[in-house]
Amino acid sequence: MNAESHFSSASLKSTAKAPSYRRIRRARDKEPLIEKLTGKGDSRFGEIWRLLFFAACVGLHAKRREAVTDYDTGKSIDFSYFGGVTAWPGFIHLLGLVEEQDPRILNPDQDRMDRRVELFEEYANGGLSLMLETMESRDYSLDSLISLLPRSASAVQPVEATSGIF
Repeated sequence: MNAESHFSSASLKSTAKAPSYRRIRRARDKEPLIEKLTGKGDSRFGEIWRLLFFAACVGLHAKRREAVTDYDTGKSIDFSYFGGVTAWPGFIHLLGLVEEQDPRILNPDQDRMDRRVELFEEYANGGLSLMLETMESRDYSLDSLISLLPRSASAVQPVEATSGIF
């Protein structure tokens, strides 16, 4: 019996890597703000992932996306840090749907997963820019963070239900 006969076709399956979410980058020019809001002492967020999630929400509300072009790969954060946030998977998927207007953005292939992360990064970067502009003029106070939130429930645009869904 030769060595080739010991291998079944099942054991010779492709060793292609399964798609996975890449690390989340943040713009180098936002590092001082990130340090101020997540650093030790008078930290508003404690952890970077909390700040980025908030910033993405601010960016989305303000319709402000900014590409992350200058970043330090050593400061990118693993996607798994967001794992404890029950809203995280839904948020990143809805962000993709809102932007792309195409349900194929939800496909689990590497290109679409990267695109969803890229959209999150862009909204987070836009939100961080808005936070920086607002907070620099207001001494990084909690009031300046609160001023970035919608003033009332009427400020949030409702999503109209499509007939025939239920």
